[in-house]
Amino acid sequence: MGRQKAVAKDLLANIPDSVDAQSAPTQPKPKTKRIKKAQPKAIQHAHSFSVQSFENQNELADKKRETLEDQAEATIKAQNDAEEKAESAEAIRKVLEAQKKEAEEKMSQAQKELQDALATKEAEVKAADEKGYNEGVADVAADYEKQVK
Repeated sequence: MGRQKAVAKDLLANIPDSVDAQSAPTQPKPKTKRIKKAQPKAIQHAHSFSVQSFENQNELADKKRETLEDQAEATIKAQNDAEEKAESAEAIRKVLEAQKKEAEEKMSQAQKELQDALATKEAEVKAADEKGYNEGVADVAADYEKQVK
């Protein structure tokens, strides 16, 4: 961890008696001023970085929340649209079902009227045939009687 701090007694013990002995100091002077000035800046930078990191995390969380909210809104809108389309399709199906039933009833009524008209025509044709046949038989009988007399 580096060297130990110099204590005042050690400093006094190392002071040489003559000027010649001072040529080679045993311990260099500690540079505490630089360390003291650097520490607040380092702490300030670390704090600034920490605050910036916290703000970035908050911004990211806000953006994620906004994105999730937007996705939720889009999902709800899509679900509502799908439900409206399903309801519209159901209403259209009911209308078409009613129209189909009405058309089937009209077709059934038309078939019944057609069968009645056909039966009436058949009866008229049969009556006309019988009348024509009877008239023809009567004419032939009358002609025969004329010939026989």
